[in-house]
Amino acid sequence: MMAEISLLPRSGSDHKTGSPSLVNSFLMKITWHIGCRGHFAFMADAGDSDSNACSVSRNKLGSGPGKEGGDVAEGPLTASRDTGPVPQDHTSHSALPSSDVLEEKKRIDVHLKNLKMDLMEELKGFQDEESLQAAELELKVQHQRDRIICEFEELRLYLEKEKMRVLSRLEGEKEEILKMRLEKAVQLEEKRSSVQRLITGMEEKHPQPGVDLEKDMQRALRRFQTLKDMKQRLGSKEQAKILRYFGEESAEIQESIIESLEWRRCCLFADGVVLDPDSAHPNLSLSEDRRSVIMGSAALGLPDSPERFDAPCVLGFPRLTSGIHYWEVEVGEMREWILGVCYESVRRKGVFEPSPENGVWAVGLWDGYRALTTAYPGTPLSPRQRPRVVGVFLNFEAGSLTFYNVGDRCQLVTFPPTSFSQPLRPYFCTWDTVTPLRVHMIEK
Repeated sequence: MMAEISLLPRSGSDHKTGSPSLVNSFLMKITWHIGCRGHFAFMADAGDSDSNACSVSRNKLGSGPGKEGGDVAEGPLTASRDTGPVPQDHTSHSALPSSDVLEEKKRIDVHLKNLKMDLMEELKGFQDEESLQAAELELKVQHQRDRIICEFEELRLYLEKEKMRVLSRLEGEKEEILKMRLEKAVQLEEKRSSVQRLITGMEEKHPQPGVDLEKDMQRALRRFQTLKDMKQRLGSKEQAKILRYFGEESAEIQESIIESLEWRRCCLFADGVVLDPDSAHPNLSLSEDRRSVIMGSAALGLPDSPERFDAPCVLGFPRLTSGIHYWEVEVGEMREWILGVCYESVRRKGVFEPSPENGVWAVGLWDGYRALTTAYPGTPLSPRQRPRVVGVFLNFEAGSLTFYNVGDRCQLVTFPPTSFSQPLRPYFCTWDTVTPLRVHMIEK
């Protein structure tokens, strides 16, 4: 009995998972067996033994594709009577009729047709699945694209809104600054007018004797100082009453007026201070007009004398024995300097520390701005701006000594009242080899 050859199972296994290479392998096997000399057919008989098979055909078939895969059963092969003379190698056994071979070929054709249909269904299913996956991918990409566009649009709208908010705030700040500048300009103009009125009034009184003018200025200063003290003690309502009584100027304008009056008062007592070359340290170089001094790189070969300092110091003229005196000293960008007053008999030889106990009252710049109100290194100062010109105001009889920052006309320090028992001299010290210390010439 001839066995059926099943090329691909139609059921019982998932042939849709088979690869195209496996199908091609089956097609190659079937094509090879059908085309072998055009005379043979496959026979499958489980009861036949190897002795009934043709050794020549078995050897030829055994080397073909069926040997490798084990898909073709070995059995007796015979030649057809309708196909011509039987080769000498096959004369020892009988041959099957050609009708059986044709029937077997039809069965194989049916199997191939079924296989082709299965393959077409498989290919169509694969194509449909690929089309579905491509459509799903396109939908996902489109959704992602729409989401990104939406997020960036929201971000753009947020940034646009934030930009408008910041620009609006900036415009508001600009308007506020302009408003403040305008108000400040108005205040400064009012302040300038008020100060100008006071200066004009003082200039009208300038022909008066110095003592009378000093008394007038002292009365004005006491008036403003009284207002300042009362404002600190009273509330807003009381302050308003005081302002109506003393004037309508603001507190800032009043303080500026006080400072201007004080500085103007000082200028009325300006002295023409010059330097004393006989007291100068040998390394100090004085100008020809004796108004500036700078530290030289070497000694100038000056003769030594008891009046000459061993420290880099120099005294000034005139001798101060009474009255009120004022002078200004330019320090500029100097890194270290000391200036003030001292007793004419101050120690000039050897090492000593300048202090009131040693007969020196001064301010200076060393390790910051300091005042020699106590023993060296003195009391630290905190000027509102860097002093480049320092004013010295001395009232000998009252024992008062005040230093001013001429730049902003503010007090640097006022020394405690002192009873001066000896003549005083202007006092200067400098270690600067670049910037000179210069005494100003003040016009009254």
